[in-house]
Amino acid sequence: MIATAANQITATREQLIAGAVRELAAELRLIDPSDYIALLTLGHVTSLDDIISSSIELYFKPHALQFCCTGDCSTSWGAPPIILLDFEFSHDGVFVFFRLHLHARKPTVALHSVSFEKAGPDPGANTQALEHALANARLSTAGRAP
Repeated sequence: MIATAANQITATREQLIAGAVRELAAELRLIDPSDYIALLTLGHVTSLDDIISSSIELYFKPHALQFCCTGDCSTSWGAPPIILLDFEFSHDGVFVFFRLHLHARKPTVALHSVSFEKAGPDPGANTQALEHALANARLSTAGRAP
């Protein structure tokens, strides 16, 4: 029962993060998967960091979300590629490490870890703190370039 509750909390948090990075993921999907595959497999993460950081700047306040310069790609002959990119979120006392999965369907998130500067005993309240931090870290629509 405890594992089920923990799994539900993790799933809820992953959905919150996925929702917060939805526009960023759409922007990142404009890059051809073969470019990601080449940059990741050849170790050109500095170039990849420049591309991803430029996209992050459109949607998040400075330093709130950063590409961790790590990732992977899943390729096979029978399926479209999946690009896996690692990110760090840090805002309003909430710290999150997650992996963004870019694939043919909607992007998904795998939560690696989350911590709270002022964690409380109630996981629901901590999840609300995450939701608030994600919302507060986003740039307003008015602040974005057309």
